Amino acid sequence: MKARHGNNPVREQLKAELAGVRFSEEMQRQVMMRLDPAKTPFWERELAIPFPAAAGWGLLCAMAIWLLFALPLSAPSGKSGLTDAARHPEQAYEGQAEQPAYVSLAGNVFRSEELNRGWRP
Repeated sequence: MKARHGNNPVREQLKAELAGVRFSEEMQRQVMMRLDPAKTPFWERELAIPFPAAAGWGLLCAMAIWLLFALPLSAPSGKSGLTDAARHPEQAYEGQAEQPAYVSLAGNVFRSEELNRGWRP
């Protein structure tokens, strides 16, 4: 059987205990005054940014980042700062008689001149 709302003792006791807790007109007025946007601090206000403005700002930032990494950096004098040998390594040894010989020994690479220095009779 279902209990009726009118003669339920627990419900009547709950109503008696909560009789003093009511959202009165005065409480409603106080809450509405606290929600006044003119008195709300700036950092607590809600900010709505339109989508076109946000998309434009995002594209502007993306283009700036792309330009930053896509364009080559140059030296302040207008030159790249690289020597001719660094720009064209295949031409670096054309003027020299011979290229130095390298020796691999115990997992390391040495110039043969350094290994033979002091050991020749």
